[in-house]
Amino acid sequence: MLLFTTLPKQMISARFQFKPEHAADWIHNGSPERNIIELAFEDVDALVSTVKALEDALEGCTALVNGKVVSLRKYSDDACSQEEAL
Repeated sequence: MLLFTTLPKQMISARFQFKPEHAADWIHNGSPERNIIELAFEDVDALVSTVKALEDALEGCTALVNGKVVSLRKYSDDACSQEEAL
Protein backbone atom coordinates (compact mmCIF):
# COMPACT_ATOMS: atom_id res chain seq x y z
CA MET A 1 0.00 0.00 0.00
CA LEU A 2 1.34 3.41 -1.01
CA LEU A 3 0.68 6.37 1.18
CA PHE A 4 0.89 9.83 -0.39
CA THR A 5 1.27 12.96 1.63
CA THR A 6 1.04 16.53 0.54
CA LEU A 7 4.25 18.42 1.09
CA PRO A 8 3.96 21.95 2.41
CA LYS A 9 3.97 24.55 -0.33
CA GLN A 10 7.36 26.24 -0.63
CA MET A 11 7.24 29.98 -0.11
CA ILE A 12 8.86 32.33 -2.61
CA SER A 13 11.47 34.55 -1.02
CA ALA A 14 11.91 37.96 -2.67
CA ARG A 15 14.28 40.85 -2.01
CA PHE A 16 13.11 44.32 -2.91
CA GLN A 17 15.62 47.11 -3.42
CA PHE A 18 14.00 50.53 -3.15
CA LYS A 19 15.15 53.76 -4.74
CA PRO A 20 16.77 56.00 -2.10
CA GLU A 21 13.94 58.53 -2.22
CA HIS A 22 11.35 55.81 -1.49
CA ALA A 23 13.23 53.59 0.98
CA ALA A 24 12.03 55.45 4.08
CA ASP A 25 8.41 54.89 2.98
CA TRP A 26 8.82 51.11 3.12
CA ILE A 27 11.65 50.38 5.54
CA HIS A 28 10.86 51.52 9.07
CA ASN A 29 13.53 49.71 11.10
CA GLY A 30 17.25 50.03 10.60
CA SER A 31 19.64 52.64 9.34
CA PRO A 32 18.61 55.44 6.95
CA GLU A 33 20.93 53.97 4.29
CA ARG A 34 19.11 50.66 4.28
CA ASN A 35 17.03 50.16 1.14
CA ILE A 36 16.51 46.38 0.87
CA ILE A 37 13.80 44.26 2.47
CA GLU A 38 12.98 40.58 2.12
CA LEU A 39 9.42 39.29 1.95
CA ALA A 40 7.86 35.84 1.46
CA PHE A 41 5.01 35.07 -0.93
CA GLU A 42 2.81 32.03 -1.31
CA ASP A 43 2.82 32.12 -5.11
CA VAL A 44 4.21 33.88 -8.17
CA ASP A 45 0.97 35.79 -8.80
CA ALA A 46 1.19 37.51 -5.41
CA LEU A 47 4.84 38.39 -6.03
CA VAL A 48 4.15 39.80 -9.49
CA SER A 49 1.23 41.87 -8.20
CA THR A 50 3.44 43.37 -5.51
CA VAL A 51 6.24 44.15 -7.99
CA LYS A 52 3.77 45.87 -10.32
CA ALA A 53 2.27 47.89 -7.46
CA LEU A 54 5.69 49.06 -6.24
CA GLU A 55 7.31 49.42 -9.65
CA ASP A 56 7.92 53.19 -9.43
CA ALA A 57 9.60 52.87 -6.03
CA LEU A 58 11.85 49.90 -6.88
CA GLU A 59 15.37 49.74 -8.20
CA GLY A 60 15.10 46.00 -8.46
CA CYS A 61 13.65 42.77 -7.17
CA THR A 62 15.09 39.26 -7.13
CA ALA A 63 13.27 36.13 -6.03
CA LEU A 64 14.06 32.52 -5.34
CA VAL A 65 11.50 30.52 -7.35
CA ASN A 66 11.73 26.72 -7.53
CA GLY A 67 15.41 26.88 -6.61
CA LYS A 68 16.25 29.49 -9.27
CA VAL A 69 17.10 33.14 -8.74
CA VAL A 70 14.86 35.29 -10.93
CA SER A 71 15.23 39.03 -11.55
CA LEU A 72 11.96 40.95 -11.77
CA ARG A 73 13.51 44.36 -12.29
CA LYS A 74 11.88 45.12 -15.61
CA TYR A 75 8.88 42.85 -15.16
CA SER A 76 6.21 45.12 -16.56
CA ASP A 77 8.26 45.94 -19.68
CA ASP A 78 8.19 42.32 -20.81
CA ALA A 79 5.41 40.69 -18.80
CA CYS A 80 4.68 37.74 -21.05
CA SER A 81 8.21 36.41 -21.41
CA GLN A 82 8.99 36.87 -17.70
CA GLU A 83 5.80 35.12 -16.63
CA GLU A 84 6.61 32.18 -18.91
CA ALA A 85 10.10 32.01 -17.40
CA LEU A 86 8.66 31.65 -13.90
